[in-house]
Amino acid sequence: MQTVAEHWIEQGIEQGIEQGIEQGIEQGLQETVLDILNVRFDTVTPEIETAVTTIDDLDQLRYLRRQAILAETLDEFAALLPKS
Repeated sequence: MQTVAEHWIEQGIEQGIEQGIEQGIEQGLQETVLDILNVRFDTVTPEIETAVTTIDDLDQLRYLRRQAILAETLDEFAALLPKS
């Protein structure tokens, strides 16, 4: 039988693992978006790179990954990014 303290520790470890997995997915999507843009348009401005790497919403990053493939120009893609 676990003590309350052991239960809290286990719960904290599980939450940490979940957060780590989500952060890994987030970083992977950010890198994928930037890689696609680099392949398609040869260069990515520092402003676009900063905008993409500050997004932490997974749904938005998935949307941007698709748009990085579909956008006709880098400016068209940049217009989809949140304004800071």
